[in-house]
Amino acid sequence: LRVVAFYGGPDGPGLGVLGAGTPEQAAAAVAAQAAAFAGFGRPVQPAMELLASVAQDAPGPEGTYSRPVTDTQIAAYLAVAHAHRMLLILDIQPGGGEFLPQVQALQPFLLDPDVSVALDPEWKV
Repeated sequence: LRVVAFYGGPDGPGLGVLGAGTPEQAAAAVAAQAAAFAGFGRPVQPAMELLASVAQDAPGPEGTYSRPVTDTQIAAYLAVAHAHRMLLILDIQPGGGEFLPQVQALQPFLLDPDVSVALDPEWKV
């Protein structure tokens, strides 16, 4: 299986392709890119890798130097992922915080078999 994904945050294109438009536009872009990999001997699974927490340059209210995106934002991408039969990968940039509490906060989404987690250790500062 080959996973073809675009990455980004929901708050604008500065953090990747997913923030450059709506979740629906992101899904269309991922699907087009994934189609380019069809026919090379492996099944292709399109995915969106959404930043679920974003490392920050200030401590924020939790003191973690990381800001979670809202559940509403995640739910919007998940609905589109379901509609297009894509995976949704929730990416964690823990900043000065710990991975486990940030992943645990995503538990309602992680119960969905179409949702996975990516840990961004280079953003553990």
